Amino acid sequence: MSHSRELFKHVSLYAAASYITQFLAVIAGVVTRNFLGPYLMGIWATIQLVASYCDYSSLGIDAALSREYPFYIGKGDRASADRIRDLVTSFGILTGTIASVGVLIYTLLFGSHWPKHLFWGLLAVPIMLL
Repeated sequence: MSHSRELFKHVSLYAAASYITQFLAVIAGVVTRNFLGPYLMGIWATIQLVASYCDYSSLGIDAALSREYPFYIGKGDRASADRIRDLVTSFGILTGTIASVGVLIYTLLFGSHWPKHLFWGLLAVPIMLL
């Protein structure tokens, strides 16, 4: 199989998978909103907001991994590639733990004034982050 034909096959497969994923996301969104209703959907959106903001705790180091790791592998410097991989993994675990502990402490300190669904949902966020 020629290189261009193989590339076209991979691009077509990726595009099809992307369209299927988008279609299923729309269906899941409609079903979720109908199932939860307005009140619980607002609580779900708040939980998702907190979880998505915690994703910023990695400070973009994942982008460095996706750039540097293949560079060192292509260069044949396996030791530097492993060092970068281990550094990014350690940093991600550390920042994820700090964010999880922060959400947990905040929820335990101020959660008594919130609706019970929001309280329990935000208690689950640190588990999801780790």
